[in-house]
Amino acid sequence: IISFYPEKDARVMDFFGGSGATAHAVVDLNKEDGGKRSWILVEEMGSTFHKVLVPRMKHADPSNNFSTYEVETVP
Repeated sequence: IISFYPEKDARVMDFFGGSGATAHAVVDLNKEDGGKRSWILVEEMGSTFHKVLVPRMKHADPSNNFSTYEVETVP
């Protein structure tokens, strides 16, 4: 679906980041067509974020060209 949008420098936002599939798709599409798309993911489950999403993105983008921000921790 992301590839249907014609701009190769678009910013893709996913409010339900989960396992990071959307960000992974953006990284792969950029590798495929030389795009400069960026991504923003929001994930409310800290355990999913640290155990699944971050490791997946480190594998997908070995340059680790991404930042993580933790806004709020709720017990």
